[in-house]
Amino acid sequence: MPASISDRLPRYTDHDPLVPVWCLTPGEGRVTHRYFDTSPISPSGRFVALTRFPADDRMPEPGEEAEVFLVDLITGEEVPIARTRGWDVQLGAQAQWGTDDSQLYFADMDVAHWRPYSVPLNPATG
Repeated sequence: MPASISDRLPRYTDHDPLVPVWCLTPGEGRVTHRYFDTSPISPSGRFVALTRFPADDRMPEPGEEAEVFLVDLITGEEVPIARTRGWDVQLGAQAQWGTDDSQLYFADMDVAHWRPYSVPLNPATG
């Protein structure tokens, strides 16, 4: 984890949590991380990889795009890094980190042939 989390990310204090809790997406919402068995936090602890849905009150339509983005825990900034058509409401785009912050992987869909594939991406360079 970074030495300090940005003041732009509001601290959650309702119900007196026993551990520190912050809201990472205080703006638009409609966001999920991957799944319960992997961490959305980058190896350095600086970034969190997330998926933003176009809507959260219905199921996605075939080929509909969602946004893969990072939250920088030091600056509090949301950094859009990609669009994807390979997502769902439970797993998002299955964004997951490799061995360092230059390796992020997520799902996408070739809608011409309806074949899913994995996208390797260096968030710093695109």
